Amino acid sequence: QVELSENYSHKHQSCVVPGASGGLSRMCTEIAVSLFQALEEHGVQLEASLLRSLSACYKKLARSRLKPYRATAAINGLSFDQLREEKQIDLFALSLDQAWDTLTQCRLASSALPCWGNMQARLPDFGEQLRASARDDLPAPPPCGAVSTHPAVLHDVSDRVV
Repeated sequence: QVELSENYSHKHQSCVVPGASGGLSRMCTEIAVSLFQALEEHGVQLEASLLRSLSACYKKLARSRLKPYRATAAINGLSFDQLREEKQIDLFALSLDQAWDTLTQCRLASSALPCWGNMQARLPDFGEQLRASARDDLPAPPPCGAVSTHPAVLHDVSDRVV
């Protein structure tokens, strides 16, 4: 985010130590949680092994970029703190792990069924399948005029709506 303006404030965020709640670490975790949730909503199966691989790949790629960044800093006469950069890489990798933990906690806390709109989009005839399944699960109707004693059938046969 760059704007060539004297009054532009691009709001640098500080990296904070693991366990703290703020700065780029928190923002990175929140973005990763949102990304993971969006992937799951679109049918991507996220598992712990995939997320461990993602974190490891991020670390490897980020560390491979340190040498070119150090060279760029040297060419431009800027300081480059290798140890600080490595700690930030570890911090962002930890943010991915924290995002996975958050997502897992959300899964456990929410036993809700999928949104009906999503279900209908994925399985257009789901409503009819559900009604047919419910009809199939009901006990056979009692003889004409009789009232069923089965707990699933609370009304006279003529009153049932399925």
